[in-house]
Amino acid sequence: MKNPFVESIESTFKGAYQAVTRFFMASVGAFLFMVITMTRIQSVESTQNLNRLLFDSLQWSAALIAILGLASITYVRSQKNQPRNHWLANGLTGVSGVIVFVLLYFLGRDELSPDSYYRYPGLTYLAQGRMAILISVIFLAFILFAAKPWINKYVSRTIFMIQKAIAVSGIYGLVLLAGTSAVAGAIQGLLYPAMSFKVYQHLTSLIGFIAFMLFLGFLPDFSKAEEDEKRLEAEQQPRFIKLLFSYILVPITLALTIVLLLWTVRIIFQGVGENFLRLSGIATTYTLVGIWLHMMVQEADNALAKFYRKVYPIATLIILAFEGWAIINQLLMYGMQTTEYYFVIVWKVAVLAMLLLVFKFKKVMPSFCY
Repeated sequence: MKNPFVESIESTFKGAYQAVTRFFMASVGAFLFMVITMTRIQSVESTQNLNRLLFDSLQWSAALIAILGLASITYVRSQKNQPRNHWLANGLTGVSGVIVFVLLYFLGRDELSPDSYYRYPGLTYLAQGRMAILISVIFLAFILFAAKPWINKYVSRTIFMIQKAIAVSGIYGLVLLAGTSAVAGAIQGLLYPAMSFKVYQHLTSLIGFIAFMLFLGFLPDFSKAEEDEKRLEAEQQPRFIKLLFSYILVPITLALTIVLLLWTVRIIFQGVGENFLRLSGIATTYTLVGIWLHMMVQEADNALAKFYRKVYPIATLIILAFEGWAIINQLLMYGMQTTEYYFVIVWKVAVLAMLLLVFKFKKVMPSFCY
């Protein structure tokens, strides 16, 4: 009889292997990202600088293929799950990656300033920011396709399951990285002192790919119409997690809400001042964490969680109104810059999310209703 621990390890890596066929283009995108990163690491510094634009464009395109491949196949498997739709989704993902690469390479070039650290152009920060936002939106679409909010009342359970898969695969990756780095360090210290530091960078790239494949392997079969035992087990929040959310994170978020409400009173009389960067960072973190926590305590029946679900959306709308005033003043003074651009996007998403929470659009997003 096999040891349960050994069986768990075997099951984990078996799931990663099966993920290659289940999420083919996502696996291809992750593999390409690893190969491009390793090529970039192995190149001499002059070659890295010369091909900076090429490497940046390739890496962002590969990342897009990985996440878009995950989202598209999840959508297909949650629908009719026909083989030809799999081929279509994979094909469109590959074509999208090629199109994005061409657009980035030819339209995203950065114009170097005379005092720039780099000698050769790469991608602009704006292009990279847009790619990060696009990939984030696609990942959110993956969550919706996995949760099926049109038939499933509790999207928060799916979100917790995905978080759990990310956390577990991350732990596996960190353990693998620590172990392999220790072995490499022993080889360098005892056998080959001249070993390049690039070995550790290659190990990081390889284990990052393995961790992503483990994440894909932890995901359940989204094509199953009936209840999946693996999924039901993964969606359950342990008791200590429920206590952490309700009795530690909720009070902290409520305290931060009070601080931000007092800030709104202050700016009425004193204005925003020179602290816009600090404001944007705090407000962005507060809004994103608050929305996430609202979903995590969606099913909690204790008084503190219920109070938070009622108060947080309304209080945040008040805070967002004054943040809107602050961003308008900032735009009038300095115009649209990169920081302001990102802040406006996050602000719009936050306002939409808060309106959904306040008015409880059950037909649009059932998970936002407690």
